[in-house]
Amino acid sequence: MTMLVVFAGRPGTGKTTLSRLLGAELRAAVLRIDVIEATVVRSGLAAQPVGSIGYDIARHLAADCLAAGTSVVVDAVNPVAEARQGWRTLAVAAAVPLHVVEVALADAGEHRRRVDGPRLLVDGGAAGQAMAAIRDHIGISPRHR
Repeated sequence: MTMLVVFAGRPGTGKTTLSRLLGAELRAAVLRIDVIEATVVRSGLAAQPVGSIGYDIARHLAADCLAAGTSVVVDAVNPVAEARQGWRTLAVAAAVPLHVVEVALADAGEHRRRVDGPRLLVDGGAAGQAMAAIRDHIGISPRHR
């Protein structure tokens, strides 16, 4: 079943790790807002802050993927109501289920370490536990293909 899954939360909470894992399981397109925004800035099309450009581009890419029957996993902070509403509007227009996964890190010290330190993948145990909860939340079984 084609679906739209949107990971939301502050930087350093594990959204990228989890979105990559879920994208691989679903064989879905994974769209990272930070990569889109960085590309726009590097190309000279905009300067930081880029505003909604990354979200707008991601929604258009997601719409094309969904129209082709490919599920989409979005990795984004989604800090404002307009960003979240855009995903709801897209899901309705594409007639696909929308699953929003809010990723948070309860340990403030660990969060600070992740934000300030080198980017590393979440350890396997924590990622595995999180993936089990996400699968349950969106209603898929492990290794859903």
